[in-house]
Amino acid sequence: RLEKYEKYLDNSPDVVHILTEDGTVEYQSEIHTQAYDFELNDILGTDPSAVIHPDDQEQVQADFEQILASGPDETITTEFRVEATDGEYHWFENRTTNYLNHDPINGILVTSRNIDGRKAHQEELEAERAFTQQILNTLNDLFYVLDTDGTIQRWNQQVVDVTGYTPEEIDGMRSTNLFDNPQKADIVEAIETTLRDGETVVEAKLQTEDGE
Repeated sequence: RLEKYEKYLDNSPDVVHILTEDGTVEYQSEIHTQAYDFELNDILGTDPSAVIHPDDQEQVQADFEQILASGPDETITTEFRVEATDGEYHWFENRTTNYLNHDPINGILVTSRNIDGRKAHQEELEAERAFTQQILNTLNDLFYVLDTDGTIQRWNQQVVDVTGYTPEEIDGMRSTNLFDNPQKADIVEAIETTLRDGETVVEAKLQTEDGE
């Protein structure tokens, strides 16, 4: 039923699969076994869970059940690791749409693209952020970073210890909430001055979570 589409599918830069309602792979594009600089396992006629990383399988199953309950106007994007023929796992971004009972596909369409490079970059950024946070936490002074609207985006452990607020409470908090009411206007003015001139100095009394 897909004969007139196979040329397009086989020349797609993405790996394309079509699954039955029970999850069996009934179609895979030619690039499936030629993708990138590694070779994927041939899973035609099988359950693809055999090549999905064990730590990702629960989420993948939940996403598949969500797809079964959806229609062709909804696409779910997921990321999970797939085992190659050499036993190494590779990250893929997968876009899945339910075309069951919709010609000419009549199945679950999955298009997958390798994102190893993106994941490696994310891991580098996360490691750099963790290292920076460790340095910030060694400071004796309170340190926090504000967004342009005055909300707190980043802080060190001293902010938590001194104010008594939890990290969840601090995340996205208006910086003015850390100060006495009479001084809130001074803090707002200081933020505006910093945005305009690049820096400013203001003295204000910090108010802890319990109001002291």
